[in-house]
Amino acid sequence: MTIEMIGTLNHLGSIRDQIRGFAQRCRFSKEAINEIELAVDEAVANVILHAYAPAREGLLEIRAKLDRGVLSIAIRDFGKSFKPRPLTAQEVKKIFTSRESHGRGRYIMHQCMDSVTYISLPKQYNETVMVKKTTKK
Repeated sequence: MTIEMIGTLNHLGSIRDQIRGFAQRCRFSKEAINEIELAVDEAVANVILHAYAPAREGLLEIRAKLDRGVLSIAIRDFGKSFKPRPLTAQEVKKIFTSRESHGRGRYIMHQCMDSVTYISLPKQYNETVMVKKTTKK
């Protein structure tokens, strides 16, 4: 499955619906589908709010594929680069105790998916790749 669109917050619902439908066709459990949908929603929102700020829109390419029981979802943007570092225990605690903390979306993505990796080629593109192994109903 491929989704290409200008990333705006108004498109999050459509993206969630398409990802949910794809995950259902891949026969994930309801719980896993909810986790996949949440992780993609967080990743796309991060792109819109951070990579494309202040304009808050730019091209998004989302590719999802199932191969041998492993779902991979790649979200590519052409905005500001981001080089994440692992969150410390203190930062994780702050995420849930402060309204001003950053990293909540990244934390959620890592909790929902089996793996999350970031690729950043400055002045070219950024890509978040998330992987989830299938859990049959």
